[in-house]
Amino acid sequence: RSWGIADSTEIRSTLKIGSVPPEYFGNAGGDVSAGTDLGGGVTVYHLLGEEYGENSIFKLPDEFDEFADPDGEPSVLYFKNQISDIQIGDVTGSYFVRPARKPLKMSNPVLFHDLVQPEIRDSHYEIDAVIHHLTSHPNAAPFACKMLIQHFGISNPSPGYIERVATAYKEGSYTGPNSSEFGDGKYSNLDATVAAILLDQEATANTLDADPAYGGIKEPIIKVLQFMRSMKYVQTTHDRNIYPKLFGMDAKVGQMAHESPDQFSFFLPDYNPPGQFAQSKLFAPPAQVLTMSTTIATVEGFFSLARHGLSGEGFGQYVFPNPVVNAGDISRSVGYLSFTPSGSSDVEKVQEIADLLTSGRLSADAVARIAAAVDGMTAENKIRFAQQLIATSPEFHTANLAKRTGNDRAPTLVQERTSEPYKAIVVLLLSGGLDSFNVLTPHTSCRLYRSYRKNREVLALRDSEMMPISNSDPDQPCETFGVNKRIPILKEIYDNGHGQFHANIGHLSKPVTKSNWYSETQTHLFSHTTMGREAQLVDAFQEDGWSTGVCGRMLDVLQRRGESVTAIGIDAKGPIVEGNPSLGRTVDVISSGGLNTLNRRSLTDQSNDLAAIEDLMKYLNEETSLESGVFANYWAQNLIDVLNKTDALSGMLGTVTLQNDHKFTSSVGSKLKMVAKLMLLNEARSVNRDVFVIHSGGHDGHALAKENLQGLLPDINSGIAAFYKEMTDQAMLDDVTFVM
Repeated sequence: RSWGIADSTEIRSTLKIGSVPPEYFGNAGGDVSAGTDLGGGVTVYHLLGEEYGENSIFKLPDEFDEFADPDGEPSVLYFKNQISDIQIGDVTGSYFVRPARKPLKMSNPVLFHDLVQPEIRDSHYEIDAVIHHLTSHPNAAPFACKMLIQHFGISNPSPGYIERVATAYKEGSYTGPNSSEFGDGKYSNLDATVAAILLDQEATANTLDADPAYGGIKEPIIKVLQFMRSMKYVQTTHDRNIYPKLFGMDAKVGQMAHESPDQFSFFLPDYNPPGQFAQSKLFAPPAQVLTMSTTIATVEGFFSLARHGLSGEGFGQYVFPNPVVNAGDISRSVGYLSFTPSGSSDVEKVQEIADLLTSGRLSADAVARIAAAVDGMTAENKIRFAQQLIATSPEFHTANLAKRTGNDRAPTLVQERTSEPYKAIVVLLLSGGLDSFNVLTPHTSCRLYRSYRKNREVLALRDSEMMPISNSDPDQPCETFGVNKRIPILKEIYDNGHGQFHANIGHLSKPVTKSNWYSETQTHLFSHTTMGREAQLVDAFQEDGWSTGVCGRMLDVLQRRGESVTAIGIDAKGPIVEGNPSLGRTVDVISSGGLNTLNRRSLTDQSNDLAAIEDLMKYLNEETSLESGVFANYWAQNLIDVLNKTDALSGMLGTVTLQNDHKFTSSVGSKLKMVAKLMLLNEARSVNRDVFVIHSGGHDGHALAKENLQGLLPDINSGIAAFYKEMTDQAMLDDVTFVM
């Protein structure tokens, strides 16, 4: 085609097929023209004697010069003047079976491999091209840099901060204070990027500590490593025989290096808890893993580390018998804290520990109170006590100032139970998205099966892979449907009249096409994390304004009616159970392995009665003023609530006996086992309504989708079967609604 006035933007958006440089075909006196400058940095080349056609080649400057040649010449791109599309089917072809649909049309995917003689080299070229394409996108630099800034402890960097760091990322260089230079001038240089993050005025200005929204909640593993390094952790002789040193940290604190649960990491960069954060659009990513279970395990880990080193009672693993020892006994630990303050007075010693753990944010009054509390202790126990106590403070767990009012922080209020009978909803979230078309399908006897199999091809269930269920509704297209044989409990529940299937439910609020979905919807339709969140919120028009979940809003209504309600996550929480924060209700997260309670071991013997620490813990986490940091306030309220709830629940769970305890053997089963126990304790817990949420991961099958699902369903089947049997035997089937 003839482009007329050259428009590099139009050329980039239209032409997708690369070309070798025109000089490969000859020079101006050979096969190719010398090139015509079209302006805007665009040059067009033709074969001699030809005008615009499929052999024309366009030369454009590369927007990203990370691959500039050694002489400093800017890199360029070459495009063929060709468009290659693929169309599948036509209006008369056999591709169309009921229900009919239009032909599929898409761009012909780029092929790097020679079909006749494929080479490993070409695979490397393809990977390099994909990485280049992704990193060269205009959004890549600000997106990556914002996340890097968040990992350095500033959860809500300003647009200017992000822009300055992104500029250093793109230019590959950064000029710091005193004209110090960082980077090599190449795109995405991390020396320049990290320097821009750490030396920016937004990272170094002390005055920003006064901003309640500045900073963030520290990431769990960062807190642990900071504590160990600043308090001079050293290894014992046992260390060489034990690996790993930090054990089960993902379950204990919610995060561990090289143990990310999936490609989306431990928490989302745009996670904002309901309430103060959601209303002000502030992000607090690590708050997503700050739960009842991880809060207790985190504090207990620091207590144990300060008391007798790294062992299974804390962040390590149990490798020795009789792990409970006296304070200072490191015989069953693989390492211990060797820090000794240089100060002479107790105040100086506590101040030194506080400076290292809180970067000087702990107030003078707090330091003085801790110093007074250690008076009379041995020199070693003074250090241990101060380390333990400061490890509970909001100044340690966040990069925020805590401005205390002097008033005790009240636990979040719990509504008294009414005369309304108990009911519960249990939600099983299959993270990544269940391939429901391979759970419920048209049966082979139904006329729709041909269409189903045609469209699903190799993914379709065959007759031998499904169990029939009957349908008497004349409005349904099939009299018989099929249920995947790997989850027979669904057929049993359905045949018993205790279950229903709801098919073809999605997030779309109106019919859209691929050309208008972006402007006609208020969400991203092609993102695992976004769609997973939308499925939990069920708020397509974003009318709520608090980022609350559908079950959370149900509980809000019931709570306003005066009923006692709770939202509980087993091992993890989710937006589906988050409610309006003005009602003061939080989401409790309880471990499927059992309730964690805080050990307060004495520094003089092995008893669990360190009562001296209680009042000071409450003081450090007492009520804060409106000028106080929002992250510090979040940690303090969370800690007080968790301690209050775990102490109350710990005695209750030991009194529960399940009739089918031995059947809860699978991963999903262990979570439903805890749900069943808590449901049986509804009177003791003084609850009218519960919503439980449990998660099962790995359902975003990109490859081997059918095989992946077939492998996951038995675990789910076992768990649901055990729970169904328990509810039946306990005569509680009418009290629970189970949603998968």
